[in-house]
Amino acid sequence: MFEILRQFTYAAVHTLVERLNMRSPILLVPAVLLAGCASTAQLEELVDKVDAMEKRIVDLEARPVSSGKEGLSSADEAKAGDLARAMIDSFRKGDFEKAQGSMKELRGKYAASQAYRDRGVQKYATQLSVIGLKVASIPKPEKWYKGSDAALDVSSGTTLVVFWEEW
Repeated sequence: MFEILRQFTYAAVHTLVERLNMRSPILLVPAVLLAGCASTAQLEELVDKVDAMEKRIVDLEARPVSSGKEGLSSADEAKAGDLARAMIDSFRKGDFEKAQGSMKELRGKYAASQAYRDRGVQKYATQLSVIGLKVASIPKPEKWYKGSDAALDVSSGTTLVVFWEEW
């Protein structure tokens, strides 16, 4: 019985090595482990999957790397940069409607531009995305504390303490 198993294991590993042409030596360890407990059909299926993945990797490596600039001319890049600077200026001046409009145009027309993908511009875009949103409900305080800090019980959970003074 042991001899039959050893011969099967040898045949299965030999088939795997032959089919893979030693392209993936890292797969030999799992192949040897699986050879004793997997059928020939299961091993063939595994080999076919590995072949398909290797073909896909070769196809992906053959594709040109996209930088995102293929569709934009230098004039469009300049326009996108001007629009991004205008959006930031409007934001800093507090004109959020104008800033949101500039951001919408930048996102719509120049999403592939370097200016739009800039980290700082994306930071402003995140901040602009929440301006003007409706708040579902404002939480009501459970208890108001007035007077000295002795009345304040901070051991019962999260407590927000607001200090103000009349001037």
